[in-house]
Amino acid sequence: MSPKFVFSALAVAGLLGCGGGSDDGTAIPGGMSAAVAPSPSTTSSAEGLWQGTTSASRTLRAVVLEDGTYWALYSGVNNPNVIAGVVQGSGISSPGSFSSANGRDFSIEAAYIADATLSASYSAKQSFNGSLTDQASGGAVSFTSTYRSIYEQSASLSALAGTYSGTAATGSGTNRTTIAIDSSGFVSGTSNDGCRFNGSASVHRTVNVYDVTIVFQGGTCANGTSTTNGIAYLEGSNLYSAALNTARSNGFVVTAARTNAAVTTITTGNASAVSTPTASGNSGCGSRGGPGYRLRNGNCASWDDYYRGRT
Repeated sequence: MSPKFVFSALAVAGLLGCGGGSDDGTAIPGGMSAAVAPSPSTTSSAEGLWQGTTSASRTLRAVVLEDGTYWALYSGVNNPNVIAGVVQGSGISSPGSFSSANGRDFSIEAAYIADATLSASYSAKQSFNGSLTDQASGGAVSFTSTYRSIYEQSASLSALAGTYSGTAATGSGTNRTTIAIDSSGFVSGTSNDGCRFNGSASVHRTVNVYDVTIVFQGGTCANGTSTTNGIAYLEGSNLYSAALNTARSNGFVVTAARTNAAVTTITTGNASAVSTPTASGNSGCGSRGGPGYRLRNGNCASWDDYYRGRT
């Protein structure tokens, strides 16, 4: 996948179905997200991180923020390790119920964007169950999910800092992607189709969610030179992130795992801060230009490979 029609952080096909996952930090694509305000302790809100399955045998991960904004990532049918799509929108919580009429389903699997509605019942910090209707198919898919207490863990930029390797999902498929985040929240990345992007991350309130802004650098990027905004969260060493442009017509979705590379902040010739991965002491990799780093397949790569997008 290349960041063309990228719908990231964590995009995945019609939320018409998702599968289950564990609370042990294992990366399983598919889910929702939500946004800003006091802690998720109120019983009048569906706020939280939810994980479950859909009637279409997909894994679902949903983040509902304090303001009702949500991001729901879902996996392929009976394939929790493959991102199929994401649904994003905003909803209204009333005691025990949550509804949204402005959802957008970004399906990587079926290569379409469609309006969607969501209706659910919830029990604060316990369950979030309901159905989603995709206007492209006209059918409703039901889902059940349970609350993930990791939503309440404190987030910090030092915890987020690192180098991640994984996939970025777009309407044209998926691409291998490497992302570096430094301790100030600066983000830089490249996909193996040559698309480059950078941006920033900041802690979202006191929960385990980060607000992200990603700016694409043109060239082979499906998003051209547009700016996208969204969320990211960590489950152990796994990163999920999704961001959309203002029109919600394009975006970027990433699922990636932390590698054994650290990140330092360097100053370039034009004095701009850039996050650069650096090999950990035990990487065992090197190149004529200096230390290198180890890919997830065990092979070594040089920094020249990294910057040219050949990882």
